[in-house]
Amino acid sequence: MLALANAAHGGQDPTTILLIVAAVGAAVFWRSLLRAALPVILVLLVILFVTGASAVIHDIRSLLL
Repeated sequence: MLALANAAHGGQDPTTILLIVAAVGAAVFWRSLLRAALPVILVLLVILFVTGASAVIHDIRSLLL
């Protein structure tokens, strides 16, 4: 917020500062979300391959044909 205030008082366009702050915030959010979700996705894929890959493939094929 200090950078935004400096930009506003210094005559610069605050839009660039807001975009940079938003990009950093989004990067931190998505990085933490992926760090938590990646193991869950991998475990679900392993379960899918071990238990029901053929059934899922058969169901998808029957939907398409």
